[in-house]
Amino acid sequence: AGDGTKDWERLFTASATVPIVVIVNPASGPGKKADANYVKLLARSKRFEKITLIGYVHTSYGKRSLEEVQADVDRWVKWYPAIQGIFFDEQASGADKVEYQTTLYKYVHAKRGLKLVITNPGTVCVEKYLSEPATDAACLFEGPKPFDPSTFPKWVAKYSPGHIAALSYKVSTAKAVGEG
Repeated sequence: AGDGTKDWERLFTASATVPIVVIVNPASGPGKKADANYVKLLARSKRFEKITLIGYVHTSYGKRSLEEVQADVDRWVKWYPAIQGIFFDEQASGADKVEYQTTLYKYVHAKRGLKLVITNPGTVCVEKYLSEPATDAACLFEGPKPFDPSTFPKWVAKYSPGHIAALSYKVSTAKAVGEG
């Protein structure tokens, strides 16, 4: 609603020239009930072929129970049927939580029928998250500055660019994002 609608209009316009994955986050996740503004907006978004909508769910670095996280996924599917995938924020980066994340990955794809899982450890994680797989794409950098992909480990080169993400913020221009 309000000024937020202007940002969505910019996304709709931009999708004519570039594919866009939108992380939808009405209330640090799906919330306690469906938000009518989001329901309408996400339904409208389905008209734009190059927009993929993914719902935000945090895992607290694998500390939230699987049942709790899966319940958030279920709410996304029930309340916002336009959602096409899930963005798992606060993914653990160590090998000890790969099985946890793999369980969620399978739940999203097989049990809920969604097409995309993106995870965000915000730093380099062990390769097994991608090789298992426990994610379709992992965000290996998050920060208030441009990132330097040359700092990623050598194993990253085995994966297509669509499997690796970076989340830069407070960067002055789009061009500056790649100037790290």
